[in-house]
Amino acid sequence: MKSGFFVSITLVAFCVLGGVYGPALEPAARAASPQDDLSSGLQTFTKVFDLVETNFADTVSLDRAMYNGAIPGMLRTLDPHSSFLDPKTYQLLQQDQHGQYYGVGMEINMDG
Repeated sequence: MKSGFFVSITLVAFCVLGGVYGPALEPAARAASPQDDLSSGLQTFTKVFDLVETNFADTVSLDRAMYNGAIPGMLRTLDPHSSFLDPKTYQLLQQDQHGQYYGVGMEINMDG
């Protein structure tokens, strides 16, 4: 009987203390910086990638997972009209856009 009473009193005391001091601790928890959020997100991504790499039948390329999976998936969520080019595709696009042409641009034809 005494131990049940002691547990009840202890529980009530902790509830009262949590009600009194809990709201004072909440702003400190909310004051997490964006850097903390980024670190937490990267840790989560790393854990998930490690889990996939460990349990997937084939080897998982980090470049392929990032360039074909994580980054395009993130962009679809943030802005469905954006697209991502991996470094190789981007380099090819730059070559196409900045191609160099030589010559004077004339054509020679034979008449009759």
